[in-house]
Amino acid sequence: NRDFYPRTGGSESAEEIMQAFLAQFYDDCAVRLATHLEAGRSVVVLAEAADTYLFYRLGEAVVLDHRRAYATHLIALPVAELDRLRMGDLITRATADISELRELPRMAGRVVVGVTMLVVAAVLMTRIDALLAVTVLAVVGVSFFGGSLLLDKAGREAGARQRAIGEYGARLERTLGAIRTVKMHGACESHTEAIWDAAAAARRSGMRLAWLGAVSAPAMRMTATGSLIAVLVVGAARVSDGVISVGNLVTLFLLTLFSLAPLQDVYRGLTTLYTAAAAYARIEEVLSRPAERLDTIRPNAFGSGAEGPAVGRDVLLEAQRVSFSYADRRVLDDVRAHRKSVIVLCPIVHSFIGRHPEYADLVVPDEA
Repeated sequence: NRDFYPRTGGSESAEEIMQAFLAQFYDDCAVRLATHLEAGRSVVVLAEAADTYLFYRLGEAVVLDHRRAYATHLIALPVAELDRLRMGDLITRATADISELRELPRMAGRVVVGVTMLVVAAVLMTRIDALLAVTVLAVVGVSFFGGSLLLDKAGREAGARQRAIGEYGARLERTLGAIRTVKMHGACESHTEAIWDAAAAARRSGMRLAWLGAVSAPAMRMTATGSLIAVLVVGAARVSDGVISVGNLVTLFLLTLFSLAPLQDVYRGLTTLYTAAAAYARIEEVLSRPAERLDTIRPNAFGSGAEGPAVGRDVLLEAQRVSFSYADRRVLDDVRAHRKSVIVLCPIVHSFIGRHPEYADLVVPDEA
């Protein structure tokens, strides 16, 4: 090629001409490389932004679908079933627990990508030197076995934290729903202490979960250090025995460094999956309860617009085995009534209407 091989003539020597040519060649290469790197940087930035946006969008879609399914199933539960459940805890499951599923798609993607990269690195290391690859995998395997114990405990603590948050919501809802009665009986302090106890229980579970995370981080660093030391020690012995070359040892060392980031992504992803699984278990507890078909539910007398009982009016009362306790104090015990004419005089009707505004039209405002 005439452009690549310059002519050696004139006053300049062949060496000077070649040096000038190589300098120009390297300058052109540097310019082209800078252009490609700049274009690659833009691609990487756009790809990372698209990855983050798409996973967050998928996470929001997962949360939306579960909230819709949860609300639909909750409304379809029989009234008797709802009476056995605590409203505050049910609302907490719909908010706090379902929100834990937001990171599920992104972390699941990280786990899949990380495992794929680790498998590729393991295959390449095995093709270079099987003994060294087995040594590195043994170090990683021992670390993951210990980490799996921490992950299982983290899942249990995450479940305990979510249950404590649900207890907090249930106690708070119970207090606010009957706030007039609570204040009328001077029980604000006891109710506040009960709510504080639930909040403290959630904090204790959260602190134990944070402690497990703090222990797992040094464990992952020890795994990385152990893998690099294993490559250097065993690899140096293999090089001295002439089994592998220095170039192979450098390649194995670089592959080990390459595997550290996916390894950490996999462990973080598994931690998030365990936490999300604990939250989903609480959601599934409600979804697994048998529900009624919404198209077969018939409106009762009140739902169809008939006039219901109001304060100060005579009504026919029928009750079987009615009991009610306020904290540790039994107020009603096995009350029975059959078509008894009574007058509704309820001092906590305002609290009831505050909790159930759909029945507001059944109460005469002046008499309430």
